[in-house]
Amino acid sequence: MILKRICLLGTVSLLLTAHAQDWNTMKTFTPGQTIQDVIPLNESTWIASSSLHSGTGLNMKRSTDNGETWTEEYSGYTSQSFRSLASPDGEVSFAIANEAVLITDNGTDEWVTVDVPTDVHLRDIYFLNETDGWIGGDAGTILKTEDGGATWLDIEATGTVGGSINDIYFIDESVGFICGFNYFQRTVDGGLTWTDIEGFEAEHAMYQLQEMHFEGFNTGWVCGDIGYIYKTEDGGLNWTAQESGTEVSLQGISFVTENYGFACGFDGTIVGTADGGTTWTVSTTDTDEHIMAIDFNDSRGIAVSHSGQILFMDLPFSSTDPDFELNLSIFPNPCQSILQVNVDGLTEISKIEIWDQTGKLIWQETQPNNKIDISVLARGTYILYVLTSHNTYTKKFIKE
Repeated sequence: MILKRICLLGTVSLLLTAHAQDWNTMKTFTPGQTIQDVIPLNESTWIASSSLHSGTGLNMKRSTDNGETWTEEYSGYTSQSFRSLASPDGEVSFAIANEAVLITDNGTDEWVTVDVPTDVHLRDIYFLNETDGWIGGDAGTILKTEDGGATWLDIEATGTVGGSINDIYFIDESVGFICGFNYFQRTVDGGLTWTDIEGFEAEHAMYQLQEMHFEGFNTGWVCGDIGYIYKTEDGGLNWTAQESGTEVSLQGISFVTENYGFACGFDGTIVGTADGGTTWTVSTTDTDEHIMAIDFNDSRGIAVSHSGQILFMDLPFSSTDPDFELNLSIFPNPCQSILQVNVDGLTEISKIEIWDQTGKLIWQETQPNNKIDISVLARGTYILYVLTSHNTYTKKFIKE
């Protein structure tokens, strides 16, 4: 079916729904509690961490059916706020909290304490792979593991500003970043020494950055207060401000592909992009509570709030098998009427979608023809999504 036919029939309206629209609450834990983080372990298992749960210590939450139902697990502590989660291998999980608390589930549903060589509050934990991980804490403290989290060393980093590290992120064994209140720093020696990023200029004299995310080595984003989102395309040397569409404090950011991503923050705010952040669109949610973290597996996004809510959104495509190579070409580009889509080495395409630059899905077809009539589109730049059983692939095209 071609686009012109859909419009002329009038029986199927164009899908003008904002992309990433309608995040809905699937679970609210009671009594209310602040859920600080959520991560997927695989296609079906998620874990989340929270602050004090009415004195019971049921700080850890787990779902094994892709977020449909959740159980609570005892952390071993009744007076800690668990801030951040990470997993080196998709099985073993780690959670950090105040007063230098680090716990692990060792791939089970029972959490035990891991010794750490510091007594400062721990703020963020990140694993690059199955062995190498880092923890950022107060007073510029950085801990490192090289054995998958079994043991941790205070690497006595130099050059850090000495404040609280809101987020720590590494793109390889040497290059990493930390951010927080009024600072954004980079290391090239695995975290031993840190320097300010010369290619980053904040929009305000006083600023706070909250979380980072990279897709590959070069492309990354960082979000923060007053709706800050900055993007790098050169491995973190230079950062450019993006217009997020909001001025609330953005607490978390996550991307599914280099184009398709989301950030979350205060007052029930979630913003999404389908073009790598060139444009962001405010999504709808069914809450006005502060949303603290957001993440994705291959089929679903989950976000968590400071009042104990679990929100979800199902992805419009599969993001599996990112290493599968596809030679996708479209022509002519620019195009006035018939856009031809060619795929070499793969014969089956499950869906084709067209999105505009504001992040709106305007057409989709589940049994696509490789010739698409785009003559009814307004002039401008669009994004073509080609969905297969392996991945989703994108191409920009211009309608003349």
